[in-house]
Amino acid sequence: MPPKRLPHFASEEEELRFWDEHDPFDYVEGPADVVVRLKRRPKRQITMRIDEELYQDLQAHARRHGIPYQRLMRELVRQGLSGLAPHHKAGA
Repeated sequence: MPPKRLPHFASEEEELRFWDEHDPFDYVEGPADVVVRLKRRPKRQITMRIDEELYQDLQAHARRHGIPYQRLMRELVRQGLSGLAPHHKAGA
């Protein structure tokens, strides 16, 4: 059975209420799509330059999954960092 399509959320609070009432596994195709939100964290705005083709691919993939491309980019960075070999922590 294909995954359900995520609705558009007007706010983060609305999204948090949604996930309190729904099973995330109904909305994913595989492990790479699973996003676990444990608590709200402040976000820092950054500027990043990427090739136009990469930007278009990112937006297309996010649209297919019904999520904003910034959220997809954050999750991809998170997954990439978790796959790196352990390094010294800052200040250690």
